Amino acid sequence: MKPEEQFEKNLTDYAPLFNCEYIKIPDPIKAKGNMIRKGKGYTMIAHKRPFDGILVTPSFNWCIECKYNYNPLKTHQKEYKGKVERVNEGYLILRKIVNKKTVFRIEWLEKKQDFYSIPEMIEFIKELK
Repeated sequence: MKPEEQFEKNLTDYAPLFNCEYIKIPDPIKAKGNMIRKGKGYTMIAHKRPFDGILVTPSFNWCIECKYNYNPLKTHQKEYKGKVERVNEGYLILRKIVNKKTVFRIEWLEKKQDFYSIPEMIEFIKELK
C-alpha cells in the first residue's frame, strides 16, 4: 500500500472515534468499464476525481485531499480547490510529513497547522466550523 493510501486508511479508521466519518471517493480512472473503443484504440471516458474524500463532522462536511510529504496538488486538484473555496471554504489538504518526526499538517485557505497525531488533527477539524 502506498504511503498516501495508508494515511487515508488511518483517517478512515480514526474518524468514527470522533463522531465523524471519512468517505472515500472512488477513483473513476481505475473504474471498470472506463475505456471505450475509439477508432483503432481506446480512450478514457471518466473525469478525474475532484478530491480524495469527504470528512463528515457533526457541524460541517469537508472536501479532503490527502498528500504524503510535500507532494504538490495536481492541476485539476488546484482548480477544484479554488471552486470549493469560492463557495464555502470547505477544502482541506491533509499531509503526512515524515522526517525525523512524523507531522500531520492541515492546509486550509492560506493557513497551516501541524499536529503529532491523526486524532489531534481530527479534533481540530471538528472545531473549525
